[in-house]
Order: sequence, then C-alpha cells, then structure tokens
Amino acid sequence: MTGLAQHKSLLEAAAFHAGVIFAIERNRRRLTQEETALRAGLAQTDISRLENGQPVDGSDAQIDRAFQEVPGEQHDPRELREVVARKRDLTERQSRPAIPRRVPANECRRRGAPIIRGGES
Repeated sequence: MTGLAQHKSLLEAAAFHAGVIFAIERNRRRLTQEETALRAGLAQTDISRLENGQPVDGSDAQIDRAFQEVPGEQHDPRELREVVARKRDLTERQSRPAIPRRVPANECRRRGAPIIRGGES
C-alpha cells in the first residue's frame, strides 16, 4: 500500500469515527437528521453523508453549524487513534492477496474440476 493510500485510509477512518460520534450525540438529543439539517441549513442527505464519514456538499460554515447544533462530549483522542489503527489494520489485511486453499485431488474429481499438480514439467 502506498503512503498516499495509507493517509487516505486514515483520513477516511477519522471521518467515519467523527460521523459516528455526531450520530450518537444527535440521537442523545432526540434530533432527527431532518431537524438537524434544517437548523444547519443543509439537506437531510448531507447529514446522512456526514454521519457516514462521506464528503458533504454544504459549505464549511453549514457543516460547522451542524456540529454546533449537536454539541458533543469531549472524547479522548486516544479513542480516535485506536479506531484509526483498527481501520488501518483492516485495510492492510484486505489489500493482501488471498492465498488459495489446497483442495485434495479426490474433491476435485467429485466437483469435476481439473486437477493441477505443482512441480511437474
């Protein structure tokens, strides 16, 4: 994985984590996505995208207003680091090539698949 891809992955994980916290705090205040969107001057779909860590079409001021409408508790930065580290590990595991499983020859015959033997010329 390239350095740029790693940084992108980390930023996506941080955005997702921030969105989850936003959704939790919004739900604690018993606000719907539509109510929050009206107060912030955004569309409901923008609030949904924000909560999923995706880019939003609104201006920075509108996004700031949405976060002001749903003030959250102070979260420990270590929590964010842990989430980002888990996301990075998951991404690295997914980018590794899968190792094919060895299938016994008798199972290949039952399935009608060709038998490929290694090391023969």
